[in-house]
Amino acid sequence: MRYIGFALTLVMLFLVSCNTPTTTPAPLPTATRSVEKSTPAFAPTQTNTPVPVPTQTNTPVPTSATTATATATRTLTPTPTITPTPKPTVPWQQRTSLRTLLDANDIARMKAWAAQYEWAANQRDQIINNAKAWPSKYLSDYNLSKPELPPSGSGGIGDALYLCPDNTKAVYVPKHSPPHFCASTGQYFATPPQWPQWPALYDQIIFEYRHFALAEYAMFLGLAYQLTNNTTYANGAAYILRSYAALYPTYPPHTDPTTTWKRAAGRATDGTLTEARWIIQLAWAYDLIADSDLLTPSDRTAISDGLFRPAFAKIKENDHSPTNWQAWHDAALAIIA
Repeated sequence: MRYIGFALTLVMLFLVSCNTPTTTPAPLPTATRSVEKSTPAFAPTQTNTPVPVPTQTNTPVPTSATTATATATRTLTPTPTITPTPKPTVPWQQRTSLRTLLDANDIARMKAWAAQYEWAANQRDQIINNAKAWPSKYLSDYNLSKPELPPSGSGGIGDALYLCPDNTKAVYVPKHSPPHFCASTGQYFATPPQWPQWPALYDQIIFEYRHFALAEYAMFLGLAYQLTNNTTYANGAAYILRSYAALYPTYPPHTDPTTTWKRAAGRATDGTLTEARWIIQLAWAYDLIADSDLLTPSDRTAISDGLFRPAFAKIKENDHSPTNWQAWHDAALAIIA
């Protein structure tokens, strides 16, 4: 019975399938994709135009027969003849003072500016104040009772050797005796213990300080006289110049104790370089008071023969070109002459 039921089921499924009409499924629509080729609005139209190739023509080099006409003619300009400038008559024509670093027109302009401009008035006042410090400040700075020059027979020496035994810098304390102080050890010295063969070395260094101070005072006194017409200042400069006229010849040429270069030796200072710097200020001071009638004819002769001529000769003998030494030498020789 079980098999009969199974058979009947198969028959019925077969019959049903036979009686069901067959339908043909509709075909799926075909999607048509239309691709439009479009040129973007921003794309420029490119046209490839062929670049023309230039035609090259080879021009033959002219032969030797035509070289003369093809080459430009070169004319040589002769060197002009240079006529040397005639040398001036020596001695130069003498001019009245002022005639060195400033003249009368410069002084008049300085006075006018000082009356008009504050900065110029300040400079004028500083010059006058420096002159007024003579001689009180000089006496105080070097513990002196009178405005005297360094003693005869011993000139100055530069302060490169103003050293303590431990090679630190010594300090000058004028009101202490002895006056040469070494801060590193707290000691005072009269002579350099490390150089017993040069007992006067420390003092000679202070002598050079004094020489430069005196020359500077003379210069400021001369300038103050020109700016104020006050003969008190001119008298101070004249005193310094007269003093040097008497003592300068007594200063023997010398050198630093570490050198034997005798030609470079100075008299008031350690060498011709410093001698030139020093004498320039004194020569300028002389010119600044030359119109004051405070220097008598005998004063002028003594200053010329005792100070300027010996200094000129000492500096001139040491030809030191081409160096900064010679630049100072030439300036000193020119202002003295």
